[in-house]
Amino acid sequence: MFAVGSDDTASAGALFDGLGSAVVGFAGGSVLNLAATQLVLAVVSLAVAGATVGERRRGGAIWRRTTGRRGAVLGWALLIAAATVVAVGGVTGVIIGIGVAGAASARPWPSC
Repeated sequence: MFAVGSDDTASAGALFDGLGSAVVGFAGGSVLNLAATQLVLAVVSLAVAGATVGERRRGGAIWRRTTGRRGAVLGWALLIAAATVVAVGGVTGVIIGIGVAGAASARPWPSC
């Protein structure tokens, strides 16, 4: 089916190249989305904390108040992203390992 040098192997290679690019693009977008979400949550929590004690601040004042904690918030977002990548990679590795072990122990097709 996939003989070396045939058109089938070239098209399969192109398919997996495209899938790899899609996965990398999705992962990059997810990390950016996670970082932006964490920053918004930090700003909102500061606004709510100030509002509970009666402070009324505008967006710029709240953003300036986050100056010292932005690095920690982004670090937290990257830590969560790294843990997610490790978890998904581990599950994927286990699934692939089970498939490889099953394929290695399977009997070959009987020849006709």
